[in-house]
Amino acid sequence: SALNAQVFGGYERKVITDTELPNSTLVANGDEFNKAFTGYSLTWNGVDDIKNPTEGLYATFSQQYMNLNYGGTTDHLLKTEARARYFMPLIPDSGVVASVRGQAGVINNLTGGNVHSVEAFTPGSQLVRGFQSRGFGPRLGSGEYLGTTMFAGISGEIEFPIPGLPESYGLSGAVWADAAWIGDASNIIGGPGVATSNDQPWRTSVGASLIWDSPF
Repeated sequence: SALNAQVFGGYERKVITDTELPNSTLVANGDEFNKAFTGYSLTWNGVDDIKNPTEGLYATFSQQYMNLNYGGTTDHLLKTEARARYFMPLIPDSGVVASVRGQAGVINNLTGGNVHSVEAFTPGSQLVRGFQSRGFGPRLGSGEYLGTTMFAGISGEIEFPIPGLPESYGLSGAVWADAAWIGDASNIIGGPGVATSNDQPWRTSVGASLIWDSPF
């Protein structure tokens, strides 16, 4: 087991073009966003094998401070994210492994205002499998995506070897279930009617996977 820490920082400049977001009510052509950021991340690696874990906990926690300037406004944002996954052998010496994963995130405006949609979370298949990026979450009445400042999700998965196939093929199967909650748009700024715009806050999916441990 090991705990690792990392610090990071940088600067980003973003200029909106009509071809990027045509007919948007959240941003306009030529809008400029300048962001300086710094932060840290902590990683706990308590699994028995980082490539093919069968037992233990792997978890990350990160916080990022952002100084965001746009249109004469300066926001001081704090983004916090946490993820953890616990593995356990379901049937000893069988290759059947169960895991439970949890993840959550929140963005706070330290100046007391709201958060612009350009910095909001955009949950997708990394939170609930089967959904594309920007596939769920708060929207304007026009259908334009807003993003969110809060999300939380949990997943359960069972991975197993495929009977009759040699281990050298690197093929295995899995069944899984995902569920997540997405915050509303009450503290997102950038468009009219944002406070009352909200998609369904809960999303779930179940499915099966064929996993190939490719030599590449």
